[in-house]
Amino acid sequence: MEKPSNNIVIPTSREEIKENLEENKQYHIQQTIDFITPMLFSHLNIAGFAPDGENEFAVKEGAFIVEAIRSHMFTHYGMKHPFQRIVEKVFIKEEGDPDGVLTIAKKIKATLSE
Repeated sequence: MEKPSNNIVIPTSREEIKENLEENKQYHIQQTIDFITPMLFSHLNIAGFAPDGENEFAVKEGAFIVEAIRSHMFTHYGMKHPFQRIVEKVFIKEEGDPDGVLTIAKKIKATLSE
């Protein structure tokens, strides 16, 4: 039986460090999504908004909610997510509104990829 190694692998280049950091951020985001999504949808279910698994539109809305949360986490880490472009186009801050209330645009034109 082989003994486990006590060696610690230390990244040697900036690129390797950046790649490891990016992977850790992605992992943290996915773990958080996996943790909070069941709770979120459970609370919606308790409140009377049970998702209808047979309604394709409802499934897409659920996926949209999850991706919006993922996008928020990407923003926190300074990472790019396609939904960030949607947010920029869909929500408008009304000029002169001291409370900074956002409204939904009546028309949008957005490309999700750069």
